[in-house]
Amino acid sequence: KHKDTTNRLACVIAQKEIVGRMMKDISLEHTAVVAEKQRLINSSHREQKKLSAENDSLRHELEQCKREIGDLKEASASEILNYQAALADAEESLENASAKYKKEIEQEHTNRVRAIHAVLDKMQKINTGIMIGLLQ
Repeated sequence: KHKDTTNRLACVIAQKEIVGRMMKDISLEHTAVVAEKQRLINSSHREQKKLSAENDSLRHELEQCKREIGDLKEASASEILNYQAALADAEESLENASAKYKKEIEQEHTNRVRAIHAVLDKMQKINTGIMIGLLQ
């Protein structure tokens, strides 16, 4: 019976050593898992900060683009108004020039008609003079 108890005791001691080594291995593995978990958390935080900064940068770029589009719309509207004003000025200038040209043509026509009438009057006087001379 003593031998049986000794064998059991040896077996328990051996199992205790095995369990001790297993606990040590589990503890080391647990430490490695905790370290890996912390490394992943840190990496995730860095990536999150990086993405957040990139997101802020893109948001800033988007706002800048929106402002530029607004500026371009305003500039386009302003340019259209300027072109319309220039077109209206050109049309008015053309109408004024046309009216002036028409007056000049009418004046020239009137002057020519007067000149022709003056020539006709002189010719009439000459003809009248010739007729009087022939009748005498």
